[in-house]
Amino acid sequence: MLHILINTPFKSDIRLLIKSLTKRDDLIVIQDGVIFSIKQNIFLKKVFLNTRKNYVLLNDLIIRGINITDISKIFIPINYQGFVKLTEHHKNQLIW
Repeated sequence: MLHILINTPFKSDIRLLIKSLTKRDDLIVIQDGVIFSIKQNIFLKKVFLNTRKNYVLLNDLIIRGINITDISKIFIPINYQGFVKLTEHHKNQLIW
């Protein structure tokens, strides 16, 4: 399953998101959800242990003025084409 976080961690049920993740799942953070990918986030370790891969949409980082060096190494920056490939790969998707 592909989990898509579009809201900030402050407007999402992050605990439920983390609980819902499995080792077969991928997570992508987009829109305001990119805040979740910033280093030193208290939830990052739990997400890393519960997912296959984690992605962040590069364009949304740029729009919000977040530098790529401020992103945790557990997130792979991807562009829109990479996002489309992820959605094609995962038949099931859940938006948070």
